[in-house]
Amino acid sequence: MFASFRSGLILGSAFVAAGSFGMAAQQAAPATAHSIALKPNKHIPGVVEGRLTQGPPPDRLWYKKVGNHSSSPIVALFAAFHCGYSAPPSRSRANTWLDTRVIPGINSSGGNRFIIYDSLSAETANFEIPPGGSTRMDLRFPIGYVRCSGGVKTVLFADGRSEGNRVDMWRMYRQRQGIYAAIGRSIPILEQVANGKMSLEQGLGTLHGYSQSLRYQINPGAAFPSGSAGYASDPAVDSLYTLDGMTAMVQFYRSLEASLSPPGSALRKFYSHYLRGGFPWRPAGSKQPTVDQVAQARPVSPDQARAVILLNELQQWRAALKGHLKPAKGESVAR
Repeated sequence: MFASFRSGLILGSAFVAAGSFGMAAQQAAPATAHSIALKPNKHIPGVVEGRLTQGPPPDRLWYKKVGNHSSSPIVALFAAFHCGYSAPPSRSRANTWLDTRVIPGINSSGGNRFIIYDSLSAETANFEIPPGGSTRMDLRFPIGYVRCSGGVKTVLFADGRSEGNRVDMWRMYRQRQGIYAAIGRSIPILEQVANGKMSLEQGLGTLHGYSQSLRYQINPGAAFPSGSAGYASDPAVDSLYTLDGMTAMVQFYRSLEASLSPPGSALRKFYSHYLRGGFPWRPAGSKQPTVDQVAQARPVSPDQARAVILLNELQQWRAALKGHLKPAKGESVAR
């Protein structure tokens, strides 16, 4: 899922959440004006980074500080890492969404782990590093990793400019395209549940069917679902990196299933890790009514009220994504 670019979905995916969308990173600390001990990134003008550092026991999670010395805010970034471990990672402590995205040989920037921070993913909604500011990336890699190296490979700026690796840039846009396509398929389901034309169980079953069908397609070279996005793409990466769009869609559907389910339900508990970073995406400072408020105002059942609230939020998210699904016209990124 879906980087948690209220910092990695990007996509809470870390689509990933958290994932993805995101997707695969913890919520980042608020940007600050401090950039002490940050050195220029050799390949990306205007980006500075600190040393990749491992935190204290018991988790010993890795983190890296990233700063912006350009004139425009950074609104998304792709970072790749190579990590080794002395013992097999604990499955119980692992970020399982990230694990589904580790496919040997497809990370164009090298390494076996990557994270995406994106202001338009759920996990890292409204992520931004302003000019002169910095933020800390927390890398939620499985327990057991003892050696990690790597850093930022590609960034997207608020002015539409991109710097870094061309293929990794497209991976970020593929994640956005996947989320956008999944929202488009989900809105009619939520409308029917909200209007009482479809039961909650039927709606959840439809969403689950969408995610399951995509899971069977996720492999290097799998085609992006026909008719789901339809945006002009880069032929050099089209056949391989559609994987990022599909994994973002899977994370989205599972997050939506959890959000639509009643509090305390088995499904919400089962998919609770998809909601760690925050779902769905919300504009900064926005506030939605509660389920009780909507249920009393309509009046509708609590299940319908949840669908009403989610429907409104997904429509806002889709509007925010529109126009940011591919590079600006004429924009080129270094190979």
